[in-house]
Amino acid sequence: MQNSVLQPDMVDELADYLRQGGRTLLIKGLPGSGKTTLALHLLKTVGGSRGIYFSSRVSDESMRKHFVDIHRILGEKNFIDTRLDLAENFLSQVFESIRNKPPIVVLDSWDAYAKKMSEIERLKTEEVLITLATSSESSLVFVGESIEHTNLDFLVDAIVEMKTGELEGRLIREMITHKLRGKPIWRNHEVISLYDAKMHTMDVYKRPEFAKSRITLADEDGDVFSLGTNQLNQLFGGVKRGSIFLIELSVDAPFELAESIGMGCVLNQLARERRAIIVPPSGVDPILFLRKYESVMPWSSLTERVRMIVFEQLHGLVVPEKNSEDSVVRQLTTDDPQQLMANIFRVWGGAKKRSKDGGVIGFIDMSQFETTFATKMDYLTELTAISISRLSLLRDSIIFVTREASTLKQKIQPVSDVHIKITMKHGVGLMYGIKPYTVVYGINQCENPVQPLITPII
Repeated sequence: MQNSVLQPDMVDELADYLRQGGRTLLIKGLPGSGKTTLALHLLKTVGGSRGIYFSSRVSDESMRKHFVDIHRILGEKNFIDTRLDLAENFLSQVFESIRNKPPIVVLDSWDAYAKKMSEIERLKTEEVLITLATSSESSLVFVGESIEHTNLDFLVDAIVEMKTGELEGRLIREMITHKLRGKPIWRNHEVISLYDAKMHTMDVYKRPEFAKSRITLADEDGDVFSLGTNQLNQLFGGVKRGSIFLIELSVDAPFELAESIGMGCVLNQLARERRAIIVPPSGVDPILFLRKYESVMPWSSLTERVRMIVFEQLHGLVVPEKNSEDSVVRQLTTDDPQQLMANIFRVWGGAKKRSKDGGVIGFIDMSQFETTFATKMDYLTELTAISISRLSLLRDSIIFVTREASTLKQKIQPVSDVHIKITMKHGVGLMYGIKPYTVVYGINQCENPVQPLITPII
């Protein structure tokens, strides 16, 4: 887990908290929200093979069927099935277990027994359990079945709530830390996944260090440009020759999240001696943009295989050989969208001639177009549609990046073969397919910015 000291992973924080011994935790949430998965994760992390798990809802056989890793956490003596026990027998076993001082004891679910008691009996029992755990070396975890406030909320040291919601009709999972007595709560909301029946927390976005980028050529065939990782290729089918791949950014999503996907594809093509046309975001220095990738291939190869297109009025750059076909940065000066498109196609044609197999990939952020031609958007929109049609005939592909409120997005979206959206939630970068439809994925750029890891939130 890659979060910084100032943005620690709260699941790790919970585990460290419980390792101190004598701590109590209440895990709340509705059915299916991930309470048991979190409890098992803490049992493994804190207790190793010495934790005790009391189950009042699920049999040992069923647990081992649904949680394939559970044999590494619980032996036969560590799983205590109390589904048919009376409350008195159950409590006797819990008291005995705590007296043996295991690192952690989990009661899943506490409410199943509490409901069998009178209100007064429940309050007394909870106080006794808390006192016993606090005075021992064992941490005690209550798994609740209600999100309502009860007396137990005031007694325990820590409270977390497991929650499910939706993001444009897709499942999203969260862990909310409500209480952590004596410790700061650095992140009260965590985006989580239960992928592969395990607890995964999504890393908070931080600006990636693209200078540390590296590539491993991903599989591809002659009709498809690789997206840079087999994981992304399997999800979206790569970028088919002659197709449009649209990346839509929400208003709060940084361009660098789209850059991870777009440049992963571009660098894979450059490594195959193909060519690329890049239009960076408005206000971005094209040379500095490209310099970040010298860790992937020599500067001489980058400048030979890439053409960066900028509009002169947005950049006070002095570029030698401004009109030369060999110049890595092509400054296109025009107030006429039609002339601009003609100039872009001229640069594109030059790149196509130099490509090993004639393949050219475009990575185009539309903000420069929209900034320059803000008063001519209707005209630019029509030209964009015509240009897309022309490029598809050349069997070249473009990865477009737009904002969700973009006027040009409305023209690109219907003709796109793939349309993904990138957004933010609680500081985490999230991605999901609109075309094709996919679940939500968490994006992790920490290990390698141009080969991001994606985790399905399921």
